[in-house]
Amino acid sequence: MIKGGHFLSMIRKARRWAVGIPTLTIAEIILQKRNARLLG
Repeated sequence: MIKGGHFLSMIRKARRWAVGIPTLTIAEIILQKRNARLLG
């Protein structure tokens, strides 16, 4: 049996990941572009 509170916390974590992962990938792409400019 899954407790209601535990299930809700899992949903909240999933939402954080859903928001956090694209943000991290965008930041990585921006950093890579900056590094590419610096390296020429």
